[in-house]
Amino acid sequence: MKGFLCSKGYTLYTQIWNDQPPVLTMLLDGAFRLFGATLPVGRLLAAAFGLLLFCSLFLIVRQRGNLWMAFLAVFFLVCSPGVLMLSLSVMLEVPTFAIALLSVYCLFRWSGRKRPVWLWISGLVMGVALGTKLTAILTLPAILLEIVLATRNHKPGWQKIAMIAAAQWMGATVLVVILITVLWGKESLQTSFLSHFSERPVPGMPRPEDFPFPLTMVVGHFECVAAALAGILLSMKRRTLRQMAFPITLLVTGLVIHLIHRPCWQYYYLHLAIPLSWLAAYAIYEAIIWSFAVLAKARSWFASAAGWKGVVICAVAALVILRSERRLEGGIIDIRRRPPAESDAIVIKMKQNAMHTHWVYCEEPIYAFASCSLTPPELAVVVIKRFWSHQLTASTTVEICRQRQVDELVLSPQSGPEWQAWLQADFVNIYRDASHAMFISRTIHP
Repeated sequence: MKGFLCSKGYTLYTQIWNDQPPVLTMLLDGAFRLFGATLPVGRLLAAAFGLLLFCSLFLIVRQRGNLWMAFLAVFFLVCSPGVLMLSLSVMLEVPTFAIALLSVYCLFRWSGRKRPVWLWISGLVMGVALGTKLTAILTLPAILLEIVLATRNHKPGWQKIAMIAAAQWMGATVLVVILITVLWGKESLQTSFLSHFSERPVPGMPRPEDFPFPLTMVVGHFECVAAALAGILLSMKRRTLRQMAFPITLLVTGLVIHLIHRPCWQYYYLHLAIPLSWLAAYAIYEAIIWSFAVLAKARSWFASAAGWKGVVICAVAALVILRSERRLEGGIIDIRRRPPAESDAIVIKMKQNAMHTHWVYCEEPIYAFASCSLTPPELAVVVIKRFWSHQLTASTTVEICRQRQVDELVLSPQSGPEWQAWLQADFVNIYRDASHAMFISRTIHP
């Protein structure tokens, strides 16, 4: 909806309320201007970032491991809970970490060849990631550790070299963030600060504490979590911690922050799925290679303890892969079974009324977008954080709709008392189901 309104000439931050950086919104704006504001255009852009996420992970794992380990890492990431769906959704998380991992790949190129240009490119790309969403900062500890480890091979004085390299990388990052802020986000700083750092519970609404760490997703992802733990232990035993330092640091950073910070949204699991997939791929690859080596040496595997051990480890690796594949299969079936927007009853009715409506307000803006209807720019983003930071109230929402003379409303059946007087006086209820109630202004009702 933000990108749609921008493509219609409304200005981000000054007219359109927004608490996130502007890069993805500006990309949607450009795509909608070029190809039309339709769901397929938005989903294709999302899918492109999904492919970038998987390709970037493939490149960085191959850089530190090998081809087969990279294939396994991408496989485990695609199979992680919710990742495939998230990679097809027009949301900020996948584009942010797709660009961040591309920055990491450039950093790995620098640490392998020590060409300063790769260090600067990595910083510039990370600036774009932070201009997409600030959660890209989760990669910062792992990146700084990588810079330190990459410079330790120098002669005495490596500390100074590491500090200079880190300063160059951060300077390039900050430069891009400043440019993005100056070009598109001049009014964003106060809004973002209030939204992210002034959370206070609102009576009648869920509290930040009601969104805890998604432990159920971790339990449901047990095969990859167990394989990742095995990968950490294996790297310690084989003294390959330098090779696996980045995913281990990224995993620890994500765990520490998400175990403390609230709210913790379900899609934040992507932050853990990336290092878990990398570490699991390392463990499974090493297990299979070791098993093949043992079985190749044994004349009869069933007559030796080493042979049986190789068979058992191969079987465990196969079970991990099979369990992941079944989750991926279920995710694909779920996506295929979802009905298209064109068949939704609310979207059909909104399209029928589109000729007579100017402004519409939907608690779920996807209905307005799917019917090519404009939402008041002040209400393009109505998220619970906006209520927690007291930048919006239910009464203010109703007042904005009144001032804009909204013609159509899609609310929950249990809409608050703030709506009732206006609904009874000026609107007709034309549709209702278990999740939604649709109202149309009496001035345009037949």
